[in-house]
Amino acid sequence: MIRTQHFTPILVLAAACSCNAQTPQLGGPMEHIGVELVGTQIQLHVLNAGPMLMQNYGETYTGAASVLNGMSYNGQFGWLAQGFWQPPAGSQVWIEQISAEPDMDIYMGGTFAPIFGTDNSSMRINWNGTMLHNWYATAVPGTYEIEYRVYLGDSAGVPTPGYEAGFVTLSWMMESMCYADCDGSGGLNIFDYICYGNEYAAGNAYADCDGSGSLNIFDYICFGNAYAAGCP
Repeated sequence: MIRTQHFTPILVLAAACSCNAQTPQLGGPMEHIGVELVGTQIQLHVLNAGPMLMQNYGETYTGAASVLNGMSYNGQFGWLAQGFWQPPAGSQVWIEQISAEPDMDIYMGGTFAPIFGTDNSSMRINWNGTMLHNWYATAVPGTYEIEYRVYLGDSAGVPTPGYEAGFVTLSWMMESMCYADCDGSGGLNIFDYICYGNEYAAGNAYADCDGSGSLNIFDYICFGNAYAAGCP
């Protein structure tokens, strides 16, 4: 049951493991999908539905978080109860993935358990209303979209009659496996700097090299360092 009047947001990251003194990085500022019950309809509110940049930070994690090793990932999107409401008696909140691109793995915030079809897991999860940032990971460059349905249902996930579901589509992107190869040519040259400058001028997420959530001189420094490090 969600009782937002007593609701204290809790960001669930990787408390369940010790990650070589490193915790997986969200990838930028938190972006929440506000979940609200208005009358008999679930409404979803999100200011920025993506695409969010998935990055490989070259870090090694231990324990449950090791599922992110060698992957490009992002954890910016979070589910968050909005307003003052609670489900009707006998109902719970369910989040269901109804469409997705292939090659995306999804893990539960906090436990890193596979969800939404990853490793043959269920396509839906029961959500208790606490702020939840799941982890989205891939090793395949490309753009990814996932559509979710949020609805009220019983303990088995059967929809509650008389209530409408809410829908939202979120997106991510993973650029070339080598970040500095901006134009995807397979080699590093002046055209990658030109490409990066264009991405920066357009305000695209790719240009946020340091993952700070804003574009500034430090992103150019970050890109320069990535370029100097070269590609495998």
